[in-house]
Amino acid sequence: MGTVTFDFSGEVALITGGSRGLGLEIAQAFGDAGATVVITARREQWLNEAEQYLKGRGITVYSFICDVANVSSVEQVVQQILEACGKVDVLVNNAGLTWGAPAETMPLERWRQVIDANISGTFFMSQVVGRSMLERGRGAIVNVASIAGMGGGQLQTVGYNTSKAAVINLTRSLAIEWAGRGVRVKTHARIWWFAHSQCLLAA
Repeated sequence: MGTVTFDFSGEVALITGGSRGLGLEIAQAFGDAGATVVITARREQWLNEAEQYLKGRGITVYSFICDVANVSSVEQVVQQILEACGKVDVLVNNAGLTWGAPAETMPLERWRQVIDANISGTFFMSQVVGRSMLERGRGAIVNVASIAGMGGGQLQTVGYNTSKAAVINLTRSLAIEWAGRGVRVKTHARIWWFAHSQCLLAA
């Protein structure tokens, strides 16, 4: 079987949670395919390390600190991205977190943090970036979900499982609403990816 290649030359791809793990891998893939890459994350040190790594591969990259669970942060950062790059062609909503605990003892603060980051953050970013895409009549949004959102799981991550189920249905709603206006919205349900957030399961 031949290698599948993609050409994203001239395109701008925004990846949230792009400083580590799956997000960084996605950013690298878009950059290697010719896209200008924009990564966001909450931690400046990780962002700086990721930016230098991508630049070392010859990728044009911008990085911005952003808390996707804070709509004001999202609006401010997206405005900065549009000023710097002029557009966003592809948005990958990858940012998220998890917390492991039995459902009956799940701390409500942790529940809210997971829901805010994983579903509210995905909606906030889709809404704000989506406006600019709708104005241009073109764009693509990919929401990173999980098979845990399709049927739960054995890892005692009730907040994560619930949030990813919501992401799947958010994707369906946006896809139906925006398809006729040139913006495609899809979801990628990952099986497993070891990332920093998974380390919290052992905490």
